[in-house]
Amino acid sequence: MTSGPCRGLTLLEVLVAILLIGVLAVLGGIGFGSGLRRHQTQACADRIAASLYQIRTQAQAEGERGTLLLAPGAIAADLDGDGNKEYFIGFLDLDRNGNLDTGGATPDRVILHGTPGDSLCSPVVRINAGTTTRKIQFSALGSLLGASGDNLYLTAGDKAARVEVVSLTGLTRVYVNMDACGGGVCTTAQEWMETGS
Repeated sequence: MTSGPCRGLTLLEVLVAILLIGVLAVLGGIGFGSGLRRHQTQACADRIAASLYQIRTQAQAEGERGTLLLAPGAIAADLDGDGNKEYFIGFLDLDRNGNLDTGGATPDRVILHGTPGDSLCSPVVRINAGTTTRKIQFSALGSLLGASGDNLYLTAGDKAARVEVVSLTGLTRVYVNMDACGGGVCTTAQEWMETGS
């Protein structure tokens, strides 16, 4: 019985293979992290769009004004005085003064809370470019009150999403940013892609 020549890998070949696997893992991790941030920001925008839809629908059903109110600086705060912190709330503005009133003769009715478990997953949240407004309001008919259209921007690092509220219908569209505007400086002038959400 004769045995053939031994076949195997040299130490150099094994080291080169390990090095290539390491380089590919690092490159894949960078792409994965960026894609994950984009997905989280889009999911956040989708949740806000769903909340806006719920507020609008409830306002129409009850013939009252509906409002989404953001916490200042995207930091959870007790917005309605119930002792719980939230990132945003939705309420029916029963006295139609534009503010959340939890006491008095006609207290407004909170219909949803954006609790810390529903975090905005975005350190920068703002409504419309160059404004400090923290609310989006719907009429009893479901159309947007105030501006000709509102855009809610959510940015995390170099990733951004935009929820557009169309004025006449009050319906929403969700977009993701395609040119890395991030950092809270996004406007409608950047390149956006509708997600179909």
